[in-house]
Amino acid sequence: MCEKERIIEKFGEPTINYPNYECGFYSDEQQNGPYYQLNYNGFNWIGSDKEKFVLESIELDAEGTTYLQYGERRISGKMTKAEFINWIGDYAGEHFKNPNNNALVIYSKNSDDGARFTFTNDRLTLFEYWSPC
Repeated sequence: MCEKERIIEKFGEPTINYPNYECGFYSDEQQNGPYYQLNYNGFNWIGSDKEKFVLESIELDAEGTTYLQYGERRISGKMTKAEFINWIGDYAGEHFKNPNNNALVIYSKNSDDGARFTFTNDRLTLFEYWSPC
């Protein structure tokens, strides 16, 4: 989570969008709304004036120029599904045994939300914050 001012300082002025989600942690019915997105080219943050912002989605390019840093791990579009399975373990391995599965949600500890990782042609192409409806 990050403060709006810090995001704008780092990435510049965003385009603002009010997604008006019907349900989930960022729906307008939640007490700390209204929620809105800070949109940039290829990624966006979501939050409100009463809360910090969370990275909602980021498109990952095959060259690896766009990436997420998680501890020592660089998560980029260079990551293959096999590398992802090796990193995450049996949970991912079992899920991707079905060749029709191209995305996986990893749930937050003690919560219903999580991170969704999407693969296209065996490469990681999208990271998204995921919340249940």
